[in-house]
Amino acid sequence: MKKLGLKELLNTRGKKIAACLCAGVLLLGGAGAGIGRWAYLRSIPPSSQSDYPVLPEYDLFSSEPVTDLERLSTYSDLVVVATVDEVYPPQTVTYTPPKDSNEAVILEKQGIQNISSDKTRVDVKVNQVLRGRESRKVISVWRHTEYEYLDPDLKKGDTMILFLYHSALMEGDYVMTSSQSGYYYLAADNKVYPARVTEALKETSGMSLGEFKRQVKNAKMKEILPEDTG
Repeated sequence: MKKLGLKELLNTRGKKIAACLCAGVLLLGGAGAGIGRWAYLRSIPPSSQSDYPVLPEYDLFSSEPVTDLERLSTYSDLVVVATVDEVYPPQTVTYTPPKDSNEAVILEKQGIQNISSDKTRVDVKVNQVLRGRESRKVISVWRHTEYEYLDPDLKKGDTMILFLYHSALMEGDYVMTSSQSGYYYLAADNKVYPARVTEALKETSGMSLGEFKRQVKNAKMKEILPEDTG
């Protein structure tokens, strides 16, 4: 075995010491990041349902078929955590059903060819997909302008969980699966709270996002959703 000179020996030991120091810095950095994350989580005050405005019940929606989390989930084409990107002024939307379709026949009997209604378009950025498939980063959700006062007041930057389904009337864009019940608030401590606190949805108030996602994903269809009217 070749004997190392004093200079080579010092160089070799120096490299080993430097390597050990670098490893120590990396370990301390990782530990520091973990401690920082823990401190941040500890600094978040616990959330509660009272932190969020609760939508009152109206007779208009008292007979909604969508009443619990399982139905909300199975009736929805898409469930997302989303952030409001833009809220547009109301506009009149006109829908003309395909010729010879059931809708066209019904309208023809009433002496009309199309349906017009005032809608408000809300563009949202998709943060997480909890159920369904959607590759777009930004999607459009349409709300009935006439009844918008009954829904949560959405503003740019608001983050909520939305239960959505495709609407033929809106050419493939989304509408709420259930007015009022289709909105959930997401707290900083990753707890979820329904915008409408019904007897059936009360048990989801304060549920962890992880458990909420599990229940949404695993929900099974039990009933048939009435035809799209929205």
